[in-house]
Amino acid sequence: MIVVTWATTRPPDKGQAVAMVVGAIGNTGTVPREVSTDAGGYWAKAVEQIAALGVDPYIARGKTRHGTRLPPAPLGRIPKELLAGDRNGIGQSPPCAVAGSLVN
Repeated sequence: MIVVTWATTRPPDKGQAVAMVVGAIGNTGTVPREVSTDAGGYWAKAVEQIAALGVDPYIARGKTRHGTRLPPAPLGRIPKELLAGDRNGIGQSPPCAVAGSLVN
């Protein structure tokens, strides 16, 4: 479902993730449960700001070339005391930032 139809032609997309979520809320009158973006939308402040809106942000933190062999993901849970930035590189790369946590 397309809920926001504007975008910027300025690279990078870093500053646009929050504006897109706010635009979606304004256009639909509802707050989405979650939002996902590619690595261009990653910015630590964006993760915090989107989470503050009550939305779970799933934002890729990096890019992987096609055909790149990924290391096997470690078994077990990621320790809760690690912050999103500390968790970068745990498990498969690139991980996704989720407000205060990490999703592989």
